[in-house]
Amino acid sequence: MDTRNGEAGGGKILEYIGKGNQKDAWPFMNGNEIRSQALLPIIQWLIVILLIALAILIIARILNVRSPFRGRAIGNELKHIDAVKKYDEAVIRYNNILRVITNIVEKSIFSMSKSEIDYMNYNLERANIRVPGKFRIMKSTEFNAIIKTVQLLLIIVFGVVSILINLTLGLVGVVGTILIGNTVPIMFVRAIVKEKDEEVQLNFSSLYIMIHYILLSGSGTSLVSTFKTYDKTTNSEEMHRLVDCCTYFMEVYGEYDGATYISKAYREIPEMTKLMRLIRQANAGGDVRAELIGFKNEVISAKRYVMERNGDRMIAKAKRSFYLVMPILFQAILSAMAIYLEDLKLAQTIF
Repeated sequence: MDTRNGEAGGGKILEYIGKGNQKDAWPFMNGNEIRSQALLPIIQWLIVILLIALAILIIARILNVRSPFRGRAIGNELKHIDAVKKYDEAVIRYNNILRVITNIVEKSIFSMSKSEIDYMNYNLERANIRVPGKFRIMKSTEFNAIIKTVQLLLIIVFGVVSILINLTLGLVGVVGTILIGNTVPIMFVRAIVKEKDEEVQLNFSSLYIMIHYILLSGSGTSLVSTFKTYDKTTNSEEMHRLVDCCTYFMEVYGEYDGATYISKAYREIPEMTKLMRLIRQANAGGDVRAELIGFKNEVISAKRYVMERNGDRMIAKAKRSFYLVMPILFQAILSAMAIYLEDLKLAQTIF
């Protein structure tokens, strides 16, 4: 530093240093080292904090303590995994129980013939009867095994009743159990199938109109896409199932062979079997224009008949309700008139 031959005073020296020239004033000091030493306490505290956090994590892992900061998405995923495991365990448990019961019944005199198995499989499929847990359609042999098992348990109960309480009551219970077990379950399933068939017949015309013009034009448009388009326009659950069935078989086996499987799945609905036959003939190159036009008229007439029948049923139901209400209304009118007549007699006595 130039002191101008010792003439610069203290004020001048301080002014010189204040201008930021002090770095050159002490060239023998290492500024980087000084700043590094100043950061040492901070680094020490960070190391201590990290060691404490690491110790907490190790202790939590040993004690199997879940972190309170785990995300909600991870928690939901774990719950979903647990639910899937429980569902799989339930499926395995139900299947094992059904398999044991079915094997016992099928090896006894209560086993079903092949024709009975085919017939009941059709009805259970159409009625959408599912096993406990509702993860699949019940098989006919399983349905039969459940019925026979329940019958056996009730027969044992009524047998005990006949021995300990009343012989007549027990015998009536045994006979009733056999008769009801052999008739009511099948009647219940058939009633569901009939209701679903009527729902298909009621909504069939709207589906056929979309398919009719495609088959009539012979444009080669995929019927699968037509079924899927119709599926977006209907609110009927049974028609949704029908569309799923048709699209599945046609996508897997093609329109020609798929129509055969669809006819078997809905063999008790004449409209469906005839439509599938026309689809097979059209895919085989046959001329079905005249049949398509005639079938369209049949479908429209059937739709009109169903609507008229439902209207007649509603009218008949309304009439029955009216006939039931009429005695009550008549009695109310007579009671009101009786009260009114008594008031008139009281008024005459006053005047």
